[in-house]
Amino acid sequence: MKPHYILIYFFFISTVSQAQSVTAKTYPYQAYDSLSPYVNSGIYFGKPTSLYLKTEVDNHPFFTTREYQLGNVVYRGQPYHGVLLRFDTVKQEIQMKPPVSEDLLPITLFSELIDSFDINERHFLKRMEDDGQISFYENYMANTLFQVLFSHRKIARESSSGGGEGSYSFSYSQTCYILLNSNLHEIKSEKDVTRLFPEYQDTLKELFAKQPRKRKGKLNTCLKVLNEWHLQQQKNRVQ
Repeated sequence: MKPHYILIYFFFISTVSQAQSVTAKTYPYQAYDSLSPYVNSGIYFGKPTSLYLKTEVDNHPFFTTREYQLGNVVYRGQPYHGVLLRFDTVKQEIQMKPPVSEDLLPITLFSELIDSFDINERHFLKRMEDDGQISFYENYMANTLFQVLFSHRKIARESSSGGGEGSYSFSYSQTCYILLNSNLHEIKSEKDVTRLFPEYQDTLKELFAKQPRKRKGKLNTCLKVLNEWHLQQQKNRVQ
């Protein structure tokens, strides 16, 4: 066999071997992209992740835990399942960690390209604020009449407890809203709920009256009433 034929032969064998190794890989989430040979290439479009120098198990900027959790995300119009995500509630950004097999660093997804995501079995929606900033809200409850959303936010303050440069303490706040006619209305008490639905006041007051007196006016009571009302509406729709 002539030398140049030998080179062509070995190049062909090497190419086939590489293609087989790529095909044989298993990925933790579903491949929706067709940009061969890169699988799930569309989700690798992001920016470098800015790391917090010092975080602790109970002092971090993320939603529920500082560890990446399996979740789902709709990014650039495509759904990806079983993705390693974490939600930075300070910056309102979503960080994504590629599989170990990809040998890639974590990235921060561009918020404007995210439609929604699920993490820790909680579903989040994107919303553009009045100041033009993007925030993510937990979709707690939804029907044809109203939607209940939760805002999860943490504020980072430079620590003065001797932790050194780059140390922060994070304070968490959770706010409940009813989304009605594209507007957010904060919910804290019975009055906040009933004033939004004047035509359903009798129904709502009856539901609130059934709640224990010591809990009246509290957010948990409002959520319980809204949930019962939500179930009533679903039942009426079935009938």
